[in-house]
Amino acid sequence: MAGELAGFVLAYRLPRLDGEAAQLFVYELGVTSQYWHGGIGTSLMGYVRELVDEESLMEAFVLADQRNDAAVRLYHGTGGHVEGTGSVLFVYPGHAA
Repeated sequence: MAGELAGFVLAYRLPRLDGEAAQLFVYELGVTSQYWHGGIGTSLMGYVRELVDEESLMEAFVLADQRNDAAVRLYHGTGGHVEGTGSVLFVYPGHAA
């Protein structure tokens, strides 16, 4: 329906101090449950890929839990690939955690 939120993508442009082109960190992508399997996530990632080209960015990247099958399928299906096998996510919780 018109005016309804179907999905969103939240990304941050990360400039590099070494002079290389900036990167785009896709922090979060969400699709409202009633729109699952309707191509919204694919369209949003298509837009992300267009931004990389239009703004001459080095790359876009996104973190996903390997157990989140839907996210892994989406990112693989939209041309993403897993880079390396040795990365570890370190978290530093704040007082609000």
